[in-house]
Amino acid sequence: MSERPSFLAEEHAQAFDDPAVARAYRLRAPYPPRVFDELLKLLGTKPGWILDLGCGTGLLARPLIRHVGRVDAVDASAAMIEEARVQPGGRDRGIRWIVARAEDVKLAGPYGLAVAGQSLHWMNWDIVLPRVAKALAPGGFLALLDLCVLSPWEEEIKEVVARFSRNPSFDPAFRLTDELAKRRLWSQVGEIAIEPTARRQKVDDFIESFHARSSLTKRRLGKDAFAFDDAMRAVARRHGATEVELKVEATISWGTPGNGATPRR
Repeated sequence: MSERPSFLAEEHAQAFDDPAVARAYRLRAPYPPRVFDELLKLLGTKPGWILDLGCGTGLLARPLIRHVGRVDAVDASAAMIEEARVQPGGRDRGIRWIVARAEDVKLAGPYGLAVAGQSLHWMNWDIVLPRVAKALAPGGFLALLDLCVLSPWEEEIKEVVARFSRNPSFDPAFRLTDELAKRRLWSQVGEIAIEPTARRQKVDDFIESFHARSSLTKRRLGKDAFAFDDAMRAVARRHGATEVELKVEATISWGTPGNGATPRR
């Protein structure tokens, strides 16, 4: 099978090793509350252990631990894990924070559910998906989550982002689930769109949240980081805003991971 698209290259994933990126994650929108209700439905009565792949600062792990016995939260970035530990719920003894690559972390299943929140696209799918398949309990699912945060000035924001992005080849039409299915690494069972939730945020915090994106980190932007911030503030000024009303949308796709083999006839 062909290599991953260039916009998912390792150089972009390495941006999350930066402690400044991990700190900026505090300003990213959280998942809507219903996301966790739906994930717990997928877990059902299976073993109450969850595997969180590419956990970041624990936006999934920390809320989930309130309802399950254990979450193994794995991320290759030590900075992300360090930030996760100091966030609310980050010191819960039920969360095992693990600094490791999903490709070679020692998994301690069986897990009733595995989750990946906008992280699996950075991993080596040919290695990770078969490993997850073996670590899941019978009937267990892998749930892939996507989060979309929309502002009332979305087209203007997109223009600024495109102008400064350090990943100009990024394809917004790319669907990871389709790519995994094509490679026989994923068999989708279902998908649900969570109704949008509203979030109000100060303009400066909204702008800072963009520096938690791999293509717009301050380190990668260098001196252009100031110009990016100024361009974003100019958008807000055109609308006379000091705060921004955001719409937070989430999608959960769940299915069973495979090993990439061609089925026997």
